[in-house]
Amino acid sequence: METGSVKGFCYFIYFSILFQTYLLGDQSNRSLFPQPKLKEVDYRASCACHHELVSSGWVCSVCLSVMCQFMPMCKTCGAIFKVNALPRKAQKRKRKD
Repeated sequence: METGSVKGFCYFIYFSILFQTYLLGDQSNRSLFPQPKLKEVDYRASCACHHELVSSGWVCSVCLSVMCQFMPMCKTCGAIFKVNALPRKAQKRKRKD
């Protein structure tokens, strides 16, 4: 449905008669029409280098493209990243009993 205003007039364009009937009908008539089914949405990002879904990755600070592993240059926009040293994993300390 599109609405708009041209010189103070409002016009409506309906894409289907079924939608119009569902929209303007009362509550008892709405139950007669099939309800749309909700789909599960996958919120993982797609990797710019391999086009695979990743749940965590590196993000370019210029173009916000997601990469699955660190790269010194963004493949999408060509931004160059200077990293002195990547952080090391924390070593587990042994307990002295």
